[in-house]
Amino acid sequence: MKALWDKLGTLYQYNSLVKKLFLRKMLYNLRMKDGELVAKHTNSFNNVVRQLFSFILKLRMKISASIYCVMYQIHGIVWLQQ
Repeated sequence: MKALWDKLGTLYQYNSLVKKLFLRKMLYNLRMKDGELVAKHTNSFNNVVRQLFSFILKLRMKISASIYCVMYQIHGIVWLQQ
């Protein structure tokens, strides 16, 4: 069981961390430039926030699907042994 969790961790941990840090950096470094329209700046802010939330949602779905597959394999093996 531990080996399966370790495998899941290595599959998603690195790429997820890099993408999450990149999106956070974009959000933290977002500044309104002199002469920039408020609407344009607000649109840029909304795009970054939307990408961040979309990424988090997709990551949670992948993790949930992986957990489901692992649990199915474990219970399937137990069921076949009975």
